[in-house]
Amino acid sequence: MPDRRISGWWNRRWISGWWNRRWISGWWNRPQTTTEREARAVSEVVSFVLVFALVISTVAFVYALGYPALVTVQDAERVNNAERAMTTLADTVSEVTVRGAPSRATEIKLSESSLSFGPPMTVNVSDENGTLLAQSTFRPVVYESAEGTRVSYAAGGVFREQSDGVVVVRDPDLVVSGSETVILVPETTPATKTDAIVGQTGVLVRLERGNTTTVTTDGNVTVEVTSSHPDTWYEYLDSQAGATCSPPTGETVTCTFDANRASVTVVDVAVELE
Repeated sequence: MPDRRISGWWNRRWISGWWNRRWISGWWNRPQTTTEREARAVSEVVSFVLVFALVISTVAFVYALGYPALVTVQDAERVNNAERAMTTLADTVSEVTVRGAPSRATEIKLSESSLSFGPPMTVNVSDENGTLLAQSTFRPVVYESAEGTRVSYAAGGVFREQSDGVVVVRDPDLVVSGSETVILVPETTPATKTDAIVGQTGVLVRLERGNTTTVTTDGNVTVEVTSSHPDTWYEYLDSQAGATCSPPTGETVTCTFDANRASVTVVDVAVELE
């Protein structure tokens, strides 16, 4: 006969366990109170705010450090493109003045920049007796970026002007010195009333060859260059063989070239911007 005490004890344990499970399950699945729902909602809002603040902080950090560097790289690349474009223009002018092409054209792309004619520049050439052999006044072609960097073409040379000074990108073709000194002056002048173009577009630069004047003489010649960058022209002229140059006086540089014979050629080049 089974022991009734064991059976009763087991039934009590089973009933107690069943009741505990029912009680725990009921407590777990019971509807949340208003306070609990509000606490959970506040927790979700705080989590969202923290994640959003982290994203904004990361974006601001990257922008603060990366954007100035990106702008610097873009500005440098824009200036490099301007130097290449103006060097191409110098080569194109040489095809007209040296190789005798009647006309040429090249395109220069602007990127928030401008293309215009700079202040007049003058080149005077005299013989050893002081007689004026040639006098030429022309306008350089200037590319200016939005940041203020200027890249200009003048007398065969390309120059970059920034706040810290002027750098020669391409040497001028003004003087070829030796036993015979050859002076070539590309007299670039505006062909139309349009002397400046600003914007994002590309500019077509048309070159038309005009009159050519050549004068020869025996003996030394003196060259006077009046420019807004006299120090740069002094360094260039003084580096030529047989040149004796005086320090700039105002905007004028004067150099005497020792030669047995000299020739001076002035070529009119009409420049049209369109």
